[in-house]
Order: sequence, then C-alpha cells, then structure tokens
Amino acid sequence: MARVSSRYSRLALAGLYAAAATTAAAQGELRAGPRLRIGVMDLTGTALSIQTASGPGGSATTVALPPPADFARGLTQMLTTALAGHPEFIVVERTQLDKIAAEQQLGASGRVEPKSAASVGKLLGAQALITGDITEFTYKQSSAGSKMSLLKSIDSKLAAKMDRLTAQVALDLRIIDATTGAVIGSVRGEGSSTATGVSAEYAKAGRELGMGGSKQTPLGAASRQAIEKGVDALVKQLRGVPWQGRIADIRGDKVYINAGTDMGIRNGMKFDVFVQGDAIVDPESGATLGSPDQRLGQLTITEVSPKFAVGKLAEGAMPKRNDVVRFRPAGGE
Repeated sequence: MARVSSRYSRLALAGLYAAAATTAAAQGELRAGPRLRIGVMDLTGTALSIQTASGPGGSATTVALPPPADFARGLTQMLTTALAGHPEFIVVERTQLDKIAAEQQLGASGRVEPKSAASVGKLLGAQALITGDITEFTYKQSSAGSKMSLLKSIDSKLAAKMDRLTAQVALDLRIIDATTGAVIGSVRGEGSSTATGVSAEYAKAGRELGMGGSKQTPLGAASRQAIEKGVDALVKQLRGVPWQGRIADIRGDKVYINAGTDMGIRNGMKFDVFVQGDAIVDPESGATLGSPDQRLGQLTITEVSPKFAVGKLAEGAMPKRNDVVRFRPAGGE
C-alpha cells in the first residue's frame, strides 16, 4: 500500500510542476534558448543520523521518530520529478545516472570531486549536475499526560492519542558545472508542518512511506515544502546557465550541431562558434579549471531534426568537428 501511495505522490507532484511550468511559459518567464540537460545525483542525509530522542518532561513525553527507509533516495526522486516537470530542462534518466555513478564509484553526491563531476557530465552529455544534502531533519511526536515508554512510541503500537506530531526538513542543494566540476550555484529549501490530535498509527504510516510520508502527514508536507522551495530557487539559477553544444560534422557549407528539436533547437536560432584549446588543469587538485577558447564566428540554424540541426555560417571562419557552439540570445553581445 505504501508503494502505491508513493507512486501516486510522484504523479501528483509531476502534475503540479507541469502546471506551474505551463503558467510560467504563458507569462514569458521560461529560460530562453535550447533546453538545458541536467543530472540529479543522490542526496546525502547528514542530518538523518543525528536526530536525538527526548524523554518525559513534566506531564508530556516527546520522542524523536526515525526517518523512513530510503528517505534520502525518496527526496532525490521527488527532486528529479519536480525538475522534469519544467520544459526548459532535460533531466537525465535515473538508470543512466546510476550506471555512470557506479562506474565512477562516486558514492554520495554531496562528495563528488570536480574531476569526477566533469567525467560524469561528459558521459551524460549534461551541462549541470544537481547535488545536495539533507541538512536538517526533525520528526517528533509528543503526548501530554501519557506514561508511554520511548520504546513503545518508536514502535508505534500504542492505541492512545498523540497530542502533537511535528516535522522539519531542510535541503542544501548545489549546481555543479559538469565541464569543470566547479560549484556555480547553491540554494536552500526548508519545510515544516505540525498536526495535533493524531494517533500512533498515523505517525507510523508517515514513517513507512519511502517518499517522505504521504502528503497528509507532517513529514510528507514538510518534505514537499522543502522540495518546492528548493526547486523554485534552483530553476531561477539554472536559467542563467548558458547552453552549449558541439559541431558534429561539416558537409560543404552545412554545419551540423549535436542537438535538435529534442533539445529545443529551432530554425533561426543563432549560435556563436568557438575553438577550444587544451584544458587547464590545477597542478594540486588535478581538477579541470576550464579551457581557453577563441571565437570563430556565428551560425544561423536553417534545418532541424530531432537529434541534430543544420546551420550556415553567418560570419567568421568555417569551424571544425568538435568545436563548441553557444546559444546567442536575441540582442546578446
């Protein structure tokens, strides 16, 4: 039953963000240009292991409830679903990300090294990776005038009424440049919720759902608020990340780039073309600091297919395969 509830929670959340994205598009707030390809890595759960329990105090008893199983992974799924609801972005499929993470032995996303992040970005074709940590987690239930034991409360086998159930969740999220591994943005999302006059079985149900509790429970509501606030802040920062691709081929006067309608490329779009030099590598950390580049000219897209687009040189020198193209917004310098 919990698994079914989790599935419907994800579907409902996807619908919520799809509706929000449609509204944003109508208001002209969407990111300009092609869709940005991003990967969401597993959240770490630093705060999940440090919650402490409280015993009887006066006429009240308060206990700290443990997080649901796979709580961090559940929030990662909610974050992924929420971002996927925005048509401005292409979110890498979880199976692809899991496979690459295993190959790279990345472990928890919060500890991704710059060199590893750049490697993952290259393999995924992503421009940005989202990583983060659950930095605050509080889930407690209190009973006034009860002699319940701490052990029994955690087991949730009491039939007595609980006076109060409270939850607080906070996420610290980071945007990683998938080329250099550098942190290019960070946001925070917080959520809290309280319910009074709830039963022990209600608290137990909230702990059993892997997606952070059903939306009716305080833990589910707090988790949802934290995700919503975090995603709103992420989207604003991701809209400032410039889109770039590569020259895939040159045939006569036709220049092919490695993105098409699937990525939001349309006829008439303009792209600046750059030739990149060798990467500059930090001698101490081994991290890629970037690659110096030189502008060659500008392309105007004339033909578009799902996976690639064709452009003609509007100015400058003819590029070569693997040269970089960067979207040039209307009126951009």
